[in-house]
Amino acid sequence: MKTDPILIVDQLTKGYPTAGGQTLSVLEDLNLTVERGEFVAITGESGCGKSTLLQVLGVLDRPDSGRVMIEGTDVFEGDDETLSRLRNERIGFVFQFHHLLPEFTALENVMMPALVGGQRPDEARRRATDLLAQVGLADRREHRPGELSGGEKQRVAIMRALMNAPDLVLADEPTGNLDEHTADLLHRELIRISQELGQTVIVVTHNRDFADMAGREMILEHGRLRTPD
Repeated sequence: MKTDPILIVDQLTKGYPTAGGQTLSVLEDLNLTVERGEFVAITGESGCGKSTLLQVLGVLDRPDSGRVMIEGTDVFEGDDETLSRLRNERIGFVFQFHHLLPEFTALENVMMPALVGGQRPDEARRRATDLLAQVGLADRREHRPGELSGGEKQRVAIMRALMNAPDLVLADEPTGNLDEHTADLLHRELIRISQELGQTVIVVTHNRDFADMAGREMILEHGRLRTPD
């Protein structure tokens, strides 16, 4: 039985004021529908607005107009407190730089979203331990970020994004800071995990091989998304 899309973006518009008093249009009447469990790669030239789109989809920034519907709910109808709770509970983020907290262990970094959301520490610890084991980091869980390789740090960051079993994972150039070999391994790891967990993922990438691995590619061009020719 077909389920409703997990994400519907309807006529999304976003711009920024310029020094000359004009508005620079970045996203213009953009539409996107993503089914549950899809892995979607968004590509496009540098500066075309891919990161801006992820920030709006992740409710880090509000659009000028249009709607973002997650499981049928127009997320921007909520106030800032509601959006903050939604980000913690239903959306996971992976950035180009891992943004791990240096004073905490890998395990504690993965646990953090659950602790912020009020989950009991023992429950959060069990899930974080299981997640790290899934990416081969069981024996590295008590190491701090400064003791981990670049690829290990990014695997920790991915597991942190999955900690609260979010509806949607958004990844912005998640391997852009890694060497080619490590990046390829992490691409395959992320796709494997998303398939095994049925996780919905939208990733922004310049990496052609990674985009080809995705279930679907969309190109951001002139403020709108299109399918490749």
